[in-house]
Amino acid sequence: MTKSEKTRNFIIEKTIPIFISKGYEGTSLSDIEGATSLSKGSIYGNFANKEEVILAVLDHILLEVNATIDREVKMNISSAEKILVFGKLFNKCADLIQPAIHNASLDPGDIHTRLRQKAVTALNGWKLQLADIIKNGIESGEFRDDVDAEEAAFTLMALIEGGNMISRLAGKTLCKSVFMKSIGDYIDSMLFSHN
Repeated sequence: MTKSEKTRNFIIEKTIPIFISKGYEGTSLSDIEGATSLSKGSIYGNFANKEEVILAVLDHILLEVNATIDREVKMNISSAEKILVFGKLFNKCADLIQPAIHNASLDPGDIHTRLRQKAVTALNGWKLQLADIIKNGIESGEFRDDVDAEEAAFTLMALIEGGNMISRLAGKTLCKSVFMKSIGDYIDSMLFSHN
């Protein structure tokens, strides 16, 4: 890794907590300078502007989350286990995912379109990943063959995202266990083949 790449990564890593806390509009160049102890020139020597820093931060968060999900999901055999692991990982990564996606989807202005598009792409990717898991479960006979994989994936994403949001707002770990139970109940009642 070159010195420039190390500096870029350093800036991204130090900006993550600021973006998660304040969003794009709330994150100032002064915040980034303070977190990195770098000058404006050093920051802009690695990024064209604040927008590019924040886009790189969101990319980094999504890459990290996706790598974790991919790795952990692949370690499970059954489709039901993969879905539960997916939900647990979203729960575990909620402090990164929720604010990043929420901030990206709500920030105004020109940056809004680019951040929002990244957030939409991420959510669609996760939904497609769940749909593929469900399709594999249908093909293997683990899940009913009349299940609409896309619809089930959308429902699961709503359960996962909604559960994480409520847990975050309520600040209670009980909410997390309730929403994980809801995912398990959904899998059992709506997906499993009960022959």
